[in-house]
Amino acid sequence: MNTPIVRAVTRNGRTHYVEEPAKLPPLTPDEIIMRAVGAATAVVVLGALIWSTVSVGAMLAAVAPAWAAYMIAAIFDLTWIVAMATEYILRFEPGRQKVPKAIGWLALAISMGAIFTHGALLDLPWIGAFGALVSALAKGLWWLLMFATTRRLDKDTQAWLTLELGEVHARRAEQMAVAKVERERERYALNQPSEPPQITVDRSTNRPESTPVQSTVQAPDQPVNQIDPTPEPAPVHTVQAATNRTGPAAQVEDQVDVLLSRLRKGEHITKARAAEILGVPESTAYRRLTKATSLLNQYN
Repeated sequence: MNTPIVRAVTRNGRTHYVEEPAKLPPLTPDEIIMRAVGAATAVVVLGALIWSTVSVGAMLAAVAPAWAAYMIAAIFDLTWIVAMATEYILRFEPGRQKVPKAIGWLALAISMGAIFTHGALLDLPWIGAFGALVSALAKGLWWLLMFATTRRLDKDTQAWLTLELGEVHARRAEQMAVAKVERERERYALNQPSEPPQITVDRSTNRPESTPVQSTVQAPDQPVNQIDPTPEPAPVHTVQAATNRTGPAAQVEDQVDVLLSRLRKGEHITKARAAEILGVPESTAYRRLTKATSLLNQYN
């Protein structure tokens, strides 16, 4: 393992440690040969694609415009090329390799048949046969390169690797599913109509107590014409208007308001910081932060 080189650089009395990447060892003869083989394989595959497009495109041009004929003709070889690339990506998953492998060989047979048919229509079947072999040789060379650069794993290691990859794929699928649910939830919230403000009227009235009637017969120790004071009546009507913000749409607006108030105070908020403040995923926090930033720019 090559460790990076760290050296001290001092300028104006300040020292910084600069890290330089480690020098890679020179290529071995095997590595040089494999790089050359890879480049040659790419050239051969490109040549097969060009020949197939020209041959099949010339045949299809008899019944379609030239631009459409040659565009469709490229599909014949592109199909098995893409299938082989997918097969290489799945080289550590033999079970999943079977589908692209089958599609690749089927597409190759169809492409070779189309090229041979073009030669037969020109009364030159041998040209069609040799032209079809170009695609076969290109695929065979690519398969040889894959055979030389990949290794078959033993049964236990392959089973362990399959389980590990399965867990990674499951976590990735779960993450994508959660993000999709969040997007659908936000889309649903944005499509909901806003609720009108609700007005509450308090009609309770405190009625004053009736004035007591003075008795005609007074006690000796009670002053004449004494009347109990009447309490002042309470307010008759009390109107209270309250706007209740409920539902998913209000929740989105509340989260945007939280970020907007912090931005107005001059706080620098990143996507990760917004997710921490709101307690939502970063994808959701980013959309809230974008909306809050746009409102801040609008007000300014």
